[in-house]
Amino acid sequence: MTNIKLAFIFFLSTLSCFGQNIDQLKVEQPLLKRLLVWNGLIIAEKDWSRTDKYYVCDTIKNRLTRLQIANDTAILDLTETPSSLHVIVQRDDSFFLLTKNKHEGKWTTNPLFPDFNKIKKFRLVANENLLLVITFDEIFFKQPNSTWQKIAIDSLIDEFHANDYDIPQHCLMTSNSIYLGYDNGEWGGALVEIPISKGDNKTFGKGKFIIEDNIKGLEYSSKGTLWIASGLSHLAMRESGIYTFQKDKLQQVLWPQPRKSKDKPQQDSVPQMHLLFGEKSDLSAFCLKDKEVPLFIMSEFGVFRIQKDSIEEVIKTKLNIEYSLGKGYSAGSRPVGMQIDNNSTIFIAQRSLGVFVYIRNKDSYTFRQISFD
Repeated sequence: MTNIKLAFIFFLSTLSCFGQNIDQLKVEQPLLKRLLVWNGLIIAEKDWSRTDKYYVCDTIKNRLTRLQIANDTAILDLTETPSSLHVIVQRDDSFFLLTKNKHEGKWTTNPLFPDFNKIKKFRLVANENLLLVITFDEIFFKQPNSTWQKIAIDSLIDEFHANDYDIPQHCLMTSNSIYLGYDNGEWGGALVEIPISKGDNKTFGKGKFIIEDNIKGLEYSSKGTLWIASGLSHLAMRESGIYTFQKDKLQQVLWPQPRKSKDKPQQDSVPQMHLLFGEKSDLSAFCLKDKEVPLFIMSEFGVFRIQKDSIEEVIKTKLNIEYSLGKGYSAGSRPVGMQIDNNSTIFIAQRSLGVFVYIRNKDSYTFRQISFD
């Protein structure tokens, strides 16, 4: 995508015009880390929580309601494929994998591998033929009707030092590859690709770095393109980028290349970020609407979408928010995740202000806040 032009569509004019009045927000909410879509639900994930972590966004009652699956509320992680749902739960001191075909009503329950109780943090990822539990240094994997196996990540990727990274914040698996996206703030990040063999007996090939930069989002389009959002906001640094990756080709869509790109993306006449948004903003969340249209948040300016050869403004409002705690104290919140449902309703997870919901009504949006209380 070249010659991106800034084309504003002013659906909304100012922050107060659609009801996002800071003085009326419920503040000091539990911390959120991301939003995800699971089984048609928009779900918020709490940070610093192991078992009490998933909450459904209820736009009727404007509440975040704890997710319950098969009478389990101690849900550690979940994922889905086109045909199945997979959930890891904790029952007392034991851990189980629950699986259900989307067209059937019954969950199957199987104990996890014995070493799972030693794992502190992980990501569950699946496709139709492979199930993964990814930690900071190992990948545990299982095919249908097989036993669990494991492999060290640093054995697959040259110059990968597991101690330099936490678990990947963003994971995506296609039929051919696993993509691990890391975001360690000022300490740097990376996007890693690990190929998966074809055939019945899955093996992992030698992986590689695609970008060494903080990853803010990974999405896979219906046309088989990997979309990558990167960004950093630390002290005076503001760096962001959106890229596509297909057939081993990294294509720059917006803004300068990452600071330490291993394979420099193709660059045509792509505008600099500061020419579009100024120098005091960062890309903080990213998603694809209907697996096609990229939308992203620039915290100081609002929500935008990439439409063919232009950038269109969807919601104009500052999403980095400072609020008073009384007695001269204040705090701040920033967007950490975004999803869009089938009705074009935009859900934005705020770090400490619950979930902001923008409901579309013809050419405007109405605002409401979903909170824990």
